[in-house]
Amino acid sequence: MSKDEILLINDRGEEHSLISGILAEMNFALRRADSIAAIALEARQRLPAAVILDMDDASVTNRALREIAAGFPGLPVLGISSQRFHPDLAESIRYCIYACLNRPLDPDELRYWLRSILRDGPSLEDDTP
Repeated sequence: MSKDEILLINDRGEEHSLISGILAEMNFALRRADSIAAIALEARQRLPAAVILDMDDASVTNRALREIAAGFPGLPVLGISSQRFHPDLAESIRYCIYACLNRPLDPDELRYWLRSILRDGPSLEDDTP
């Protein structure tokens, strides 16, 4: 595992720049994927330390999140969303998302969760339904 690499799925220009800057400041390498469907391909090539995912993207579904969790147990996924609650994703958020951050993105909160991922390492518990 490349523990210093974060896979980012986010096309929001200003937010992408903010995230990129924080990752660089924390000495993480940034790797981009175009969609949630590309996560599996990217992770098979080289497993990242975590994934940062735009939860507001229409392609983010319970099924897609469960497939990532089942295919890569312990891979932390940080979600970013403008909504406080996603009723259609409640199950996956509970079982498949390490943390969900609200927009506008708070840089200190992102730093906190990235440090938490570094501290905790990959989870050994797989409670994916």
